[in-house]
Amino acid sequence: FKTTKAMYTKIHLEAGKIASKTTIKPELAAIAFFGDKVIGCDSFRAIELSVPGGKRIEKPILLNAATLRKRVKLEKEESISAEGLAVAARTIPVEGRYPDVEKIMSDAEKNECITVSVNGHYMADLLKQLSNFNKFAQVVIKIPTAPGRPILLEAKGKEGEISGRGLVMPMNR
Repeated sequence: FKTTKAMYTKIHLEAGKIASKTTIKPELAAIAFFGDKVIGCDSFRAIELSVPGGKRIEKPILLNAATLRKRVKLEKEESISAEGLAVAARTIPVEGRYPDVEKIMSDAEKNECITVSVNGHYMADLLKQLSNFNKFAQVVIKIPTAPGRPILLEAKGKEGEISGRGLVMPMNR
């Protein structure tokens, strides 16, 4: 183990919900512990969570997300090192080269975009419900260019099946 001296919480382990559910690429089924951040990803999405006070290590410790979910239960305020997680989960780190998610996110930040602040729970509830209307859970998100306007979400089913629309209002500061 390359020690990280970072302490991870229950929230950091939530990154495992984004990790791949299959072990075709074992590194994608893992949470990457970088010391100063935690990353969970599969082939279609990624989440990066900061670790306050953590020191960066170049080669992350990769721990299987499903194994952590089954074997490690942290209380809300409890924290533990990556090494402690491996011991608690009775597992060894996954070998493999983790995708350069940080570069992909950095490149994405350079894209021209419209920034809108919304309530994440409201957005998630709408997306979850609308994702049931077609085979690929496809939802179209329409973000207005004018400030203060609602974000429109649309999902279409096959001809003659249910389609849906939803909106979420931007949050005022």
